[in-house]
Amino acid sequence: MNGTYGHVRAWRQGEKLFVLRKHSMTPAIVGEAMRQRGFDWKDDTIRRIEQGERRIHLDEAIALLETYGYTQANMFTAINFILKESVNNE
Repeated sequence: MNGTYGHVRAWRQGEKLFVLRKHSMTPAIVGEAMRQRGFDWKDDTIRRIEQGERRIHLDEAIALLETYGYTQANMFTAINFILKESVNNE
């Protein structure tokens, strides 16, 4: 072990977020929704996250899932789905 625990694979998280995104929500729609929530997102930010080029912060992930229609009642299930097999415990 090299002392690194819980290293998250951004590309794996991105794949999971792509699955959760409603297909009718284009990257431009997602970018606009996130800007309305106070985040400095461009229209291609979600694409960059989904392709593993950019990591997503927890506050962004929560706001994004709310944008996708998740509520407190099912938010944990969605976050668990994103993190499952995304963490590398080397």
